[in-house]
Amino acid sequence: MTFAYHYRALRFQSTLWRSHFEGVRRFLSAWTPAKKNLILIGPSGGYSLPLSWLARFESITAVEPSFMARQILAQKLNILPDAPTIELLSKPLDFEDPKFLSSFDQKDSAILFCNVLGQVKVGSEARFALSLQEALSGIPWASYHDRFSASRVHWRAPPDWQTRVLRTDELIVESQERAEVQEHLASDALAALHPLRVTYWDWQIAPKQVHLIEGVISNS
Repeated sequence: MTFAYHYRALRFQSTLWRSHFEGVRRFLSAWTPAKKNLILIGPSGGYSLPLSWLARFESITAVEPSFMARQILAQKLNILPDAPTIELLSKPLDFEDPKFLSSFDQKDSAILFCNVLGQVKVGSEARFALSLQEALSGIPWASYHDRFSASRVHWRAPPDWQTRVLRTDELIVESQERAEVQEHLASDALAALHPLRVTYWDWQIAPKQVHLIEGVISNS
């Protein structure tokens, strides 16, 4: 993440971002993987991750390539109660590499993608989906990520949990102005993995920029 993102987090975490943090908290409270270890993929500074939820794990591995983000994240994780074992890795988030996810110690682990899959840029979405499917087979995983972004709300965020990833036409309200909406990568790939629970919420990331966040849970 860039310096601008961290500046926004500092500026808006107690105002515009509060509803997003509540959305993440609600999302994670519904995911209870029976694992001792948690692998965080792309957590940045961990601004939206609730300490009470992280504290349930005995060890946490965070894969975050940004030096600044790792320093901020370390400060947050180091105040966790009961001092879980913490490992911070600077490894690049290379989703073009089919072995990227399987290169981590996944024994007794769950994987959480932290608002990263909506930012992934890959040459082939089909290969990206296949890589996720192979790497996540048999592992509890969840992801919250950007589905859409725009200058103002153009979509409908369903209030209830869904049993599948919703199509674009089920979410977009003002289809005649769809050119103003940017759709992010990830949803088609995750839909192919047949997640068990899906939820949506808005994130007012800046005064003139809003995102629709999609939260996906595989199993618990």
